Amino acid sequence: MDAVLIPAYEPDEQLILLAQRLKQEQFAVVVVDDGSGEGYRDVFEKVSQYATVVTHPENRGKGGALKTGMAYIGENLPQCDHFITCDADGQHRVEDVLRVQELLHKGEKFVLTVRNFQKDMPLRSKIGNSLSRFVYALLANRYLSDNQSGLRGFHRDQIAWLEKVEKDNYDYEMNMLYYAAKKNIRIATLSIEAIY
Repeated sequence: MDAVLIPAYEPDEQLILLAQRLKQEQFAVVVVDDGSGEGYRDVFEKVSQYATVVTHPENRGKGGALKTGMAYIGENLPQCDHFITCDADGQHRVEDVLRVQELLHKGEKFVLTVRNFQKDMPLRSKIGNSLSRFVYALLANRYLSDNQSGLRGFHRDQIAWLEKVEKDNYDYEMNMLYYAAKKNIRIATLSIEAIY
């Protein structure tokens, strides 16, 4: 069995549907409620029918939620050899989660999805991604056509270094890639369709 880790801050009904579909695919689903508050209790109660929900009393940022989820998987799910991180907003298709899982089962230890950007990509996202690619290539001396996708897969033996990566906000995911480049950790890439 593999796990899917979903950091969630103030999610909508999309998270319930995602957790349900992932459970149907036999994943152990771990959702980290990153301090969403009382107004979202109903959503997380419904999600808990399909997933283990771990709650932060206060918002700690996406990186903090990912680290909490990794620690939970490392300590409580010894039967899970792999885990896949996925966003809570419906941006990632379950079919693509399964494709990441397939690469992990073929022996990859770190899978990064790269999105095929369409013409309808929001201008803000287009600018942000271009800038992010440039900065990453400059700092890491490694080019990735997309370094911001939250759909990523890992072998459980990667948790030790992932927990050491600094920062707890959105910059955690970029720092993860920078750390991997500096430590010569192989990153396998998988092309997926961008959903907005």
